[in-house]
Amino acid sequence: MKPSSIPSAEQRDLRDLTCYRETLTDEHARILNRIQNVLESANLKLASVVTDIQGLSAQDILRALVKGETNPAVLAAYARGKLQKKQADLERALEGRFQEHHRFLLSRLLGHLDVLDAEVAALEACIDTLVEQLPAFATAVERLDTLPGVNRTAALTMVAEIGVDMERFPTAGHLTAWAGLAPGKNETGGKQRATIVCPIAVGRSVRPLEWRAPYSRSPIT
Repeated sequence: MKPSSIPSAEQRDLRDLTCYRETLTDEHARILNRIQNVLESANLKLASVVTDIQGLSAQDILRALVKGETNPAVLAAYARGKLQKKQADLERALEGRFQEHHRFLLSRLLGHLDVLDAEVAALEACIDTLVEQLPAFATAVERLDTLPGVNRTAALTMVAEIGVDMERFPTAGHLTAWAGLAPGKNETGGKQRATIVCPIAVGRSVRPLEWRAPYSRSPIT
């Protein structure tokens, strides 16, 4: 039996941080969906006019609702930038039945969102500090960040999961299989069965690269 590969202490620390950040990011998305459900329950069609519910205009409107303001004209006046041209649409979208029940839920959800934002910011700062202390990791992140479809967040996750020592992977195929991006061989009676690919964190980070690469003019090296 071949011995298992044990990541370095620094890589394990970075992996803990990136995994926790992913958990918080997923929770952040769930809270945004719940906010949208509360608005729909109150018959407020804010999302039909505002593309980003986390934008400044949308946040001002939501927090005004929490404070007790329900007048569509007053709420629409919080529009900023290009959204100011859609004030009439905003007024119509904000004509609903926002009740105390909705106000309580929205208040708690926005508070939860603020806490998550603060936690993610603290994690990002901690991750950046750790990476700065590891030159090899920092270099790998910078190089991966230049690939089409890979941003800094994905690059950090890939380095945290894979590390920087490629000698433990004999070939690129071994790395692909380890990351959960290569389907297994499931054959019985001469027939190939369907195989489910379950990527680990690094596999999920590479997915955008797989989709975007065929349409990019920039070569992947």
